[in-house]
Amino acid sequence: MEPPDPPKVSKVSRWFKGVTGNLKGGFKKLSHSSPTSRSSTPDPRIPRTNHRSEGPSSSNEVAEPTSKGTLQSASHSGNYKLPENSRLVGSLPDLPTEVREEERKPSSPWYTGIKATLAFVEKSSDVFPPLKSAVAAVNGILGVYDAFGDNQQEFSMLAERVKLVHTILSSSPQDAPQEFKDRRDGLGRTLEGLTTALAEKLDRSVLKRVAQSTDDQQEIVRLVREVSFAIEIAMFDVTIRNETLILQAIKGINWLRDSHGEEYRNIKEPIARIERGVAALYQAETLKNLGSVTNFAFSNGTRRRECVPGSRVGLLSEMLAWGIDRNTSHAFWLSGMAGTGKTAVTETFCSQLSKRRLLGASFFCSLTSHELSDVRLVIPTLAKALARARPEFGNALTAIIDEELSQDHDPLLMRIPDQYERLILDPAKEAFQDLNENVILAVDALDECKDHDALLEFLVVVLSMKPPAALKIFLTSRPESLIRASIESSASASRPQSCRLHDIERDIVRADIELFVNSELGRIIRPLQGAYQGNWPPPEIQTIVDQSGTLFIVAATIVRYIGDKAGNRIRRFQAYGNSNAPTLSGIQQLYHDILKAAFGPLDENEQKDVLACLSLLVTATRPLSIPEYAGMLGCSEGIIQEAFRSLHSVVQVPSYEDDAGVVSIYHASFIDFLTEHQFMTPAPTLSGLPWSVDRSEAHSMVTKHCFRVMNTHLRFNIANISSSFIFDSDDPHLQSDIERNILPELHYSCLSWSHHLSLSLPLPPFFTTLLNFLQLRVLFWIETMNLLGSATQCDPDLLRASEWAGKHEDGAAVFQELRDAGSFALYFSTSPASRSTPHLYFSSLATWPGRVLTWRKHFPGIPNFRNRGFQRSVSLMNFNVGSRVWAVAVSPDGKHIISGSEDGLIRLWDAQTGTQAKVLDGHSGAVHSVAFSKDGQCIASGSEGHLVCVWNVTTGEQEKVFRGHTGQVWSVAFSNDGKRIVSSDTTARVWDAITGEEQIVLQNHMGAIYSVVFSPDGALIVSGSEDRLVRLWNSTTGEQLKVLKGHKDRVKSLAFSSDSTRIVSGSDDKSLRLWDATTGEEERVIEGHTDWVRSVAFSSDNTRIVSGSGDRTARLWDVTTGKELKVLQGHMSPVESVTFSIDGRRVISGSADASVRVWDIAAGVEEDQALQGHAGTVFSVAFSKDSTWIASGSGDMSVRIWDGTTGELLKILEGHAGWVNSVAFSNNGTRIVSGSDDKSVLVWDAVIGQGQLELLGHTGAVYSATFSSDGTRIVSASMDATVRIWDAVTGEMQMVLEGHTWRVYSATFSSDGAQVASASGDRTVRIWDTAEGRQLKVLKGHTENVCSVAFSPDGTCIATGSADKSVRIWDVLTGKVRKVLKGHTKCVWSVVFSNDGTQIASGSWDNTVRVWDLETGKEQLALRGHPHQVLSVAFSRDGTRIVSGSADRTVRVWDLDGLSYTSELIENKPTGWLLSSDGQQNRLVYAPVALVPQSPCALVISGTPGISSYLSPLTFPSNAVGDNWQNCFTPSP
Repeated sequence: MEPPDPPKVSKVSRWFKGVTGNLKGGFKKLSHSSPTSRSSTPDPRIPRTNHRSEGPSSSNEVAEPTSKGTLQSASHSGNYKLPENSRLVGSLPDLPTEVREEERKPSSPWYTGIKATLAFVEKSSDVFPPLKSAVAAVNGILGVYDAFGDNQQEFSMLAERVKLVHTILSSSPQDAPQEFKDRRDGLGRTLEGLTTALAEKLDRSVLKRVAQSTDDQQEIVRLVREVSFAIEIAMFDVTIRNETLILQAIKGINWLRDSHGEEYRNIKEPIARIERGVAALYQAETLKNLGSVTNFAFSNGTRRRECVPGSRVGLLSEMLAWGIDRNTSHAFWLSGMAGTGKTAVTETFCSQLSKRRLLGASFFCSLTSHELSDVRLVIPTLAKALARARPEFGNALTAIIDEELSQDHDPLLMRIPDQYERLILDPAKEAFQDLNENVILAVDALDECKDHDALLEFLVVVLSMKPPAALKIFLTSRPESLIRASIESSASASRPQSCRLHDIERDIVRADIELFVNSELGRIIRPLQGAYQGNWPPPEIQTIVDQSGTLFIVAATIVRYIGDKAGNRIRRFQAYGNSNAPTLSGIQQLYHDILKAAFGPLDENEQKDVLACLSLLVTATRPLSIPEYAGMLGCSEGIIQEAFRSLHSVVQVPSYEDDAGVVSIYHASFIDFLTEHQFMTPAPTLSGLPWSVDRSEAHSMVTKHCFRVMNTHLRFNIANISSSFIFDSDDPHLQSDIERNILPELHYSCLSWSHHLSLSLPLPPFFTTLLNFLQLRVLFWIETMNLLGSATQCDPDLLRASEWAGKHEDGAAVFQELRDAGSFALYFSTSPASRSTPHLYFSSLATWPGRVLTWRKHFPGIPNFRNRGFQRSVSLMNFNVGSRVWAVAVSPDGKHIISGSEDGLIRLWDAQTGTQAKVLDGHSGAVHSVAFSKDGQCIASGSEGHLVCVWNVTTGEQEKVFRGHTGQVWSVAFSNDGKRIVSSDTTARVWDAITGEEQIVLQNHMGAIYSVVFSPDGALIVSGSEDRLVRLWNSTTGEQLKVLKGHKDRVKSLAFSSDSTRIVSGSDDKSLRLWDATTGEEERVIEGHTDWVRSVAFSSDNTRIVSGSGDRTARLWDVTTGKELKVLQGHMSPVESVTFSIDGRRVISGSADASVRVWDIAAGVEEDQALQGHAGTVFSVAFSKDSTWIASGSGDMSVRIWDGTTGELLKILEGHAGWVNSVAFSNNGTRIVSGSDDKSVLVWDAVIGQGQLELLGHTGAVYSATFSSDGTRIVSASMDATVRIWDAVTGEMQMVLEGHTWRVYSATFSSDGAQVASASGDRTVRIWDTAEGRQLKVLKGHTENVCSVAFSPDGTCIATGSADKSVRIWDVLTGKVRKVLKGHTKCVWSVVFSNDGTQIASGSWDNTVRVWDLETGKEQLALRGHPHQVLSVAFSRDGTRIVSGSADRTVRVWDLDGLSYTSELIENKPTGWLLSSDGQQNRLVYAPVALVPQSPCALVISGTPGISSYLSPLTFPSNAVGDNWQNCFTPSP
């Protein structure tokens, strides 16, 4: 039966218009009308349509003609579909329809047509046997066609391609172009391999299984796809035009048109339309937050060469088949040894994907670029590129970035798991949920990423976190052990499909290399072909191929060597054909010959220049430009260009005009050759190789140059910053000033000197260089690093330098100085001061409490902070958690800190930058305990909600929840091998950390078990409890081994020494105890804390113990002697948890003040003798009449007298048996009266410090006691609701004033003594006549307790302070309110008039002292600095100072005439920035809140660990601040 005549072109036009209409309506209509698939996963690329095929005779449409010899065909490699029953017409021969009778099955239109096509090609393809064999195999497979009913597109498309390639091959002339022949041969090799695989399926038993087995069917479909792709890749150029996939015959096949005399016609296939985003401008601006990496993507051959046409066909077919099949793994790993051509394959693969619109984004990692070797930039860059390629993804990504930015999350600073989840997976789930085609991400050369830890994290995340079905990821790398182990250890469900280039058959690789060599030499040296008079390829080609083995890099290097324009290229080529041809044993010998030729003509100095360039090339932390080489090596750019001139075949050198281009290597094996001489056989002597680079010597050379550059160019204020008042980010000229003043070589030296030093030889001059550097220039280096945005790198750099110095005997002198400098750098880089570079000096150096070597003498103009404390602690970092911190722990690699807090959250912090990396949310109550596993991969946590949770550190996901506890989980710990977890409530339970199975329950304690921990050797568990006991258990059997008795209160914390021989315990009895873990004997009791001990830990070397306490301190102790080594002060509330850093340099503490702090335990200097403050709350303060003395009463049951100017303690008056709530001086200053919780009033001789009278009568605590102005009487107020008046000389009680119905908090005399005013918890103020004891008035108006009362000096007014947050001014005569002063946000506990009656001072539980204008009622000042309630205030007689007492245990004196600054507040909390008081509010200085009063304060007398005693107000030299800030520095003469 003859096929029907071709229909008219108009029908094709009508068909195409119909399809176009469908496209405009969206492809959903087409896909929704498709029949239900029986395949487990339909081909994601093919939008379904209704199939109503009526056999081959129903073909009634053709394609539009084309005039360019273009073959345009149906294809299955994108999201496109062959038009129903269409076929090629024109020059293609008509096909017979007969098929063998024995193969005929019940009628099936698709089966019949395909069989007819394939049978014809099989019979007529003797010209190209590989095609014939492949077609025969497919035809045989179709004997079980019913199994492939849902895959008919695959076979139909294969038939179309077979027809096209058969036509091309059968009509090809003998003199066809070489490229055509190369492609044909490549196709043949691939088809032979695929035919073998298909032939294995032709066994009858296999065919029978195929009919039943979905897996076998899918394997056959995959092979069929690979055959189709092989034909496409080898014989066609694929493009997409106007939403149409076009297969265009390769260039040079014009004989088809010539022989047939007519044009080919087109079949245009619509593919799924990709919606374009319209908000491009906004999206582009948002995407800038993902960085600006350049040259990362595949380049269409412009930067990286693709595979030569005809090579790698089989491999590329396999990869494309994986890319379109959703039944395969979501990841593909292509690995290969150095030089096997991975990048060329990836470039070609990306090109093929791009042509098919399947490529989402690509990233080519490279050692030649700092950005391209940073794995942390891979995901943001892929996301950005994918957003541009796929608008629907871009829209989803933009919304996510906006959300992250609104929470101050920088996408570039996210941890890699967060990046992948938020920047790739989340937007992909939204954007690709209805997508039919696949989207592929490609990442090449992962082994060239420098940070191996981050690379491992990347691999774990990409493999374990499965993306949406439409998203796939393609990875390549060398088979490095780190990468291989990560991939091979991944779960089977997430393990990638893989291919190893170095395992591909040698013959296939050799043929591909021959194609490459032929192509490249023909391209770059065209005269060669003429020289051989058409006898091409000559024998030399085979020699090159033989010498290349299986390494493309060898062939590529030989070609570059031959093609170098310097010298005679034909002669170099012909050298490979004569008897003296080099006998290359691989790439090493080739490099040897190239370098030998390059170095041969050079004199000694020229050789040194080249070697210096090679040394820098080998060791540089990033590729450098020619100007950078010149600057680093201290020579001209011309010398650098000349040094590299003869190395162009192995080193890529930018042109003379290209200042920005970098010098780079073609392949990493060149660096290996230069440095690893053992690769050569026999190994050459170094003396015979002038190009040999010894890495240590090379790093030493670069280190020397780094310091030369820094010593020459680093200077104070290097960017010429004009003012210290503004942040760097607000200076519009700063970036250009940085680029102008920080030269490229200085930029490199600042970032890289420590790296080079750490790998250098221990040369004596380096130790001298470091000492000189630390004298001053290190500050200028930190300044420059801050301007470069790399200040947080300073501490790690200086630590690395100290570790290098510590390894060498000569480095001892500089070891600690480097660490101190590193601590200072961290103190600056993580503080708000780093936002303004001048504040490196003006704030951080000024407030730095550690050793500063000789730095300060060069900066006489910075503020002077005089703190007085017994040893100043160095709090380097302060993490604001926002909730009470119960537990902290450090990761085993020291890179992260975790905290568990009252809000039920676990927070992961970056230990270098102090930024929050992750929040783990899953507990329903406070998290009391956290612990890292030994490998750092897991976190265990215990909470108030009775649960133990295990978290994956990488992903942040909650992996397991252990249930069994019936009470709060107080403690969790991992065993050292990570296989077990122990936790406690009133029992201790041991769990299998892998399965979650409960193994042992330890029960003997009588009460809550607050601490449990494994011994490091895993044999023991120790537990501490509410029952005051410590118990030792066998961790395997649960047997109780010992009971350790000694503590007198609850045992809150335990720790083992690292050798498992000792245990330290901390208790509410305020002590630590050291125990022998073997005998259970108590070795030592360590005392010093003044409140309970919450947490203890050993240092890794077992020489020190750190403890945290309710006294707000962390303390270090010597294990051997029990001596206190250091007190770490700064927390404002109890220290709940402490631990050492891994290297023992630092202590990490968590506190009820909602902060985590990092302390440098080596830094810190002895200061002046401490001002010995109160050990309890300061309830009352008073000035003597001449203001020379200050009296204070405290919860420590003492009255103290201080020098009002210096803060020196003059006397301690002891006699009360309870809190001292009130103190007051007599008007002549010779006596003091005090009232106490012990119900007594005592009168003291202030001069000699002895008690004179004891006034007894009150039946409750005495809250207030004061003298009359003439000193003859005392009035007191009490909890017993009475006011009593006493004779101040005899102590006789004169009268009891009764009327209040609740506690009387305050009472005072009028200035003439005729009246007493009292304030009570009954919300009234009462005025009494002192002559008769008669109540004169009751003042009502306050809505809460009235806590304080004071008469004005003229007696006409009364001021009161109340828990209703107000201060009220009352008229004494009328009893009416004159004014209500509002401003305080909490209870007002104390009020006082100034001596001239114009001002009122008030102290409040909102931690402030406020000064009010009596006439206007306006607030004049708010004095901030107390971190806790202000309970008492008093004016000096001249009104220039106010003294305050607080629950923070300090006495503070505020100088009202010296108000040089105010405090910046955000949400009513001080930020630490002190602002000018001139109304401009310029930023003067940043000072830690605990270190400096946030309002000008002349004196702080502190009894609180964590609050420094302070003397002399902070002043700012007017000629060294703001626009004159440069004057703070005085250069050395």
